[in-house]
Amino acid sequence: MALSVRVDWNTARILAVGMAISLTACVSSEEQRSIDMANDKQRCEQLGFEPGSQAMAMCMANSAASRSAEADRQAADNREWQRKRDEDFRRMQERSERKPEQKCKVVEKVTTREDGTVMTDREQVCSAF
Repeated sequence: MALSVRVDWNTARILAVGMAISLTACVSSEEQRSIDMANDKQRCEQLGFEPGSQAMAMCMANSAASRSAEADRQAADNREWQRKRDEDFRRMQERSERKPEQKCKVVEKVTTREDGTVMTDREQVCSAF
């Protein structure tokens, strides 16, 4: 039996950030910094930089700056998402507090009787929206 899953990338990204936050919540900021530095060192060594070299230091600094920029971008995305959610909630409240407006029009029905007399009926029809 095959299972089909539709991936919404925004949702996936939010879930990934949430999982990362929940996992990092188990370690102190000093421990996380050590983990990040070890990962940066490993990544830079895999790219061919020699430990202790100026190029290695630049690679590690660039990795740290990229991580910081990504964290800032995620924070900005989260703030924008929260702003939109708050705005949607405010609009919903405004709609629920408003009395429905009515739009009315006059409908005219003209009929001719068998004896030739013309009858005109007018009716006002209103709808709420």
